[in-house]
Amino acid sequence: MLIALTTIASLYFFFLLILRKGWKRVVQPRTLRPSDHHAFVTVVIAARNEAANIAKLLGDLEHQTAGDFEVVVVDDHSDDDTATIARTFLGNPTYRLEILSMNGTSGKKAAVTAGVLSARGSVILTTDADCRLGPRWIEHVTSSFEPGIKFVSGGVRIGTAQSIGTRLQAAEFASLVGAGASAIGLGYPVMCNGANMAFTREAFLEVGGYAGNAHIPSGDDVFLLQKIHARYPGSATFCPHSDAVVETAAVSWGHFLNQRVRWGAKWKQADSFTTPALALFVGFVHLSWLVLVPVAILSGSVVEPVLLLLGKVVVEMLYLRDVQRFLGVKWSWGVFFILQVTYSIYVVTVGVLANFKKPAWKGRKMGRTPVEMRSRLADNS
Repeated sequence: MLIALTTIASLYFFFLLILRKGWKRVVQPRTLRPSDHHAFVTVVIAARNEAANIAKLLGDLEHQTAGDFEVVVVDDHSDDDTATIARTFLGNPTYRLEILSMNGTSGKKAAVTAGVLSARGSVILTTDADCRLGPRWIEHVTSSFEPGIKFVSGGVRIGTAQSIGTRLQAAEFASLVGAGASAIGLGYPVMCNGANMAFTREAFLEVGGYAGNAHIPSGDDVFLLQKIHARYPGSATFCPHSDAVVETAAVSWGHFLNQRVRWGAKWKQADSFTTPALALFVGFVHLSWLVLVPVAILSGSVVEPVLLLLGKVVVEMLYLRDVQRFLGVKWSWGVFFILQVTYSIYVVTVGVLANFKKPAWKGRKMGRTPVEMRSRLADNS
């Protein structure tokens, strides 16, 4: 039992050290350059029932340092005043605003696709309607489109209010963002976040957008990243500028769990073998911590399991502190140790639920009704 625990722990430590190497690779400072030879940019925002947030986001876009861009808001069957509030920004002097209303099809993938098809820009940036942006967001994200780059992933943080719940969510979310960025840095893109990503319109059309996975709940970010990487290996990068990190709010714990279950359910649908293999490895490691450590201690081996757990704490701390510092998430030893105690239980629970529970999004149960748009994509390619 102790041999098995030591072997698994050693593999996990090596895995974390590799992730840290990938992280340091992607956040290396780069010289800021003009955005893709002055490419025209379209910001696509898929919005459903975001009346409380949409004005703040559109206001943030009015203060961007970038001067040549448009915004397309796609109203995904909202039953509140989302579209009405967005229309108050029509005619603003900073950017051209277009508001689309979805007819028939629904879901975020369909909304993003509609926005891309309507876009005039050769570079598409996406964010969520409940996010807040710094003034240099567009400038810094588009500056990452160096020659050969087709896809840019950016950092996202949960607002760091002082409540313990918000700080726990912020730390957990930062670990996911860091893992996704590290994987990109290592050349194996498996994860990003649609709240802060960008891609060329040409690449989106060439890979068929979300054709083939439009029926899968969530994944508007991950599936597109993997499809573009498969077509153009080495064309994905992570934006290394902390000023380009966007902020979103913490959610209720019920919404949080449902969101993580929705995210977890998409791993087995990935085109790349790397994604499910990584998910299985991480899940197996956390299950091993829960089972093998208590069994080893009960069998009389106390010192070795404790030393392995201490090693886990140190290696995770070295990695996560760097990630949180970049994202602007305040480090908390209390939050870190709470997660040390609870995280393995959380990972295993979400992994189980992701295989059996049907998640919901914005008041809608996520089924498997296809939302394919192949013909429209072909007409625009």
